[in-house]
Amino acid sequence: MGKQQVNDFNIDGKVLHVGMPVYFTEKMSKRICVVEVFADQKYRQEVAFDFVNENMGLLNNIREGDWVNISFQLRGSKKIQQDGKARWFNAVEGLSCVKQ
Repeated sequence: MGKQQVNDFNIDGKVLHVGMPVYFTEKMSKRICVVEVFADQKYRQEVAFDFVNENMGLLNNIREGDWVNISFQLRGSKKIQQDGKARWFNAVEGLSCVKQ
């Protein structure tokens, strides 16, 4: 196996939307925070960060228009469909959200 990689990133941006909590099961819930960020200081992007389970509370004092620094990790999984084909899913999971 190759070199161990770190899966922990930070980005600054302006909050566009903070979603309400969504409860999927007794053990799984999430809340999204959509943040406007700029790639290469040129291209505007709207990125949705998933704050899962106990991390949902990190968004309690975050409002639209706030400038924040979000620490996040990339998540991914593979699912095999009924026809046997593989499909991959990605998520951007928020670990912290701090007002600037």
